[in-house]
Amino acid sequence: MVSSITPIRSYISSNFVTTKSPYAILNVRSDASKEEIKASFRKLAKMYHPDLNPHLSQDKAQENMTDIIQAYEILMKDELIFGSHRMGDNKVALACEMFSLDELRNDSFHHVYSFRVVFDLEGKEQSNGTNIQGDELSVAKSDQQSLSKERIIDLKTHPDDSISDLKRSIQLLHGDSMRLTGRRLDRDNIATGWELVKEVLPHQHPPDIDTDESTTRSSPSPSLTVMSYHLFVHSYDICHGDTIHSIVSKQ
Repeated sequence: MVSSITPIRSYISSNFVTTKSPYAILNVRSDASKEEIKASFRKLAKMYHPDLNPHLSQDKAQENMTDIIQAYEILMKDELIFGSHRMGDNKVALACEMFSLDELRNDSFHHVYSFRVVFDLEGKEQSNGTNIQGDELSVAKSDQQSLSKERIIDLKTHPDDSISDLKRSIQLLHGDSMRLTGRRLDRDNIATGWELVKEVLPHQHPPDIDTDESTTRSSPSPSLTVMSYHLFVHSYDICHGDTIHSIVSKQ
């Protein structure tokens, strides 16, 4: 790994003879796992992010960040390696990949809301918010005022609901409180600028990831997995009572 803050382009030119590849930019092997790629991305991004390193030249920091992000997206979008269910060029998704939940809570760019998953196993057709009607919707919406960054709100769903169903449900019930109302909608009628994430505990990562030992010991924070629209709640091994989080960009 890069052991000191050196411009990425200089590091690559002095350490790699061949043309730059995404693997070279992120300094990982060509057979690196998704977890290894993500770990290297997080480390390099924090080394060169303009907002985190004001002592660096802004132009050089931005240039390096562009290289890092492009390399990361190329590798993580590789359908032959990791499949096609990856994020696009969403800035919130990239922030979730780059920072921990605590870091996102304490920055100046995001709101974080937490939900406790409550499985309704009696019938999928009644589980997601897009099918809530009448008095049930009025009662559910009455809880909007209680949605805050300090509370964990129960979220009714089903293991077979898609993540897009889940996001529409949250948006319908809590869109005003989460400041989603009025935002541009994507093709799935979901407001832009927010993501659902699940925390992944450190012990769930392979033990041989090449990270800075002191950083690993002092910051054992869970990393975040962005939940893809096209997968399902059960795809993320979420159990009844688990907590998931919505990360909302402050637009």
